[in-house]
Amino acid sequence: MQLSEGTKVSHPYFVSISCTGDTCEVVLNELFPAQFRNFKLRTAPEIWDGFVEVEGTLGLVEEDGRVIWLHGHGRTFEEAIQEALARFTNWVVHPADVCPSHFQLRTTAA
Repeated sequence: MQLSEGTKVSHPYFVSISCTGDTCEVVLNELFPAQFRNFKLRTAPEIWDGFVEVEGTLGLVEEDGRVIWLHGHGRTFEEAIQEALARFTNWVVHPADVCPSHFQLRTTAA
């Protein structure tokens, strides 16, 4: 999948990643729970020049009930998206081991 010129993302968990402006919509494969297959990554408010952060609408529910929201950062939007997607692939060992109680969605990024 191509995020922009020269930036590619490839992983079997992802069916598609489509970016428009400051938002990317991510679609996961059918092994994931249906209600969590689509989520968004959006640019967060700027903190420093030359630093881009993205926040996701998908969160991982920890054993103690805390939610860790997907996010990433980098020098460019594309780098931030790549980091967030890498974090996601590190969250889950295999989609077959994931159940709906492991995830939470919010309607908008923080």
